[in-house]
Amino acid sequence: MADRSPLQSTLDGIVKRLRKAEPELQAVILCGSFALGDSDRFSDLDILAVTRGAPVRSERTGLETTSTGEVIHVSVGIEELEDFDEDESEPASWALSFPVVDRMLVLWATPLGRKTIGESASEILPGGPAETEDFAELFMKVRRANAIGGRGWYSDG
Repeated sequence: MADRSPLQSTLDGIVKRLRKAEPELQAVILCGSFALGDSDRFSDLDILAVTRGAPVRSERTGLETTSTGEVIHVSVGIEELEDFDEDESEPASWALSFPVVDRMLVLWATPLGRKTIGESASEILPGGPAETEDFAELFMKVRRANAIGGRGWYSDG
């Protein structure tokens, strides 16, 4: 049996914990630079969890240690399945006003999740006006992750 990559092991663990923490979870999607294949040692791991109905928590963030000892910042956004394909013509709030190709890879999905999302959830999103709140939100995510010691992003506490 071939060894899994450190990233794959980390992703498997995240999916497992999200499945436990979000009872109505329908899909887990890898986004951002890891999905694009152009991550580096400073990249954060962007995950989108898709739930049927309201999620237990609307966002989860923290630090994850890979099997090789690397520490990765993990951001898990959560969206309801019913809203998944809405607002494709709207700018991405996380893109700091830049137009983006939002590459997404489905890591895990229920049959309903796979049927709704399809094989590829990727989309092209337009740019928008620069907003100071985007920079403040990014700062607060890092601060929150540091405050909880990088643990607890997948728990209810």
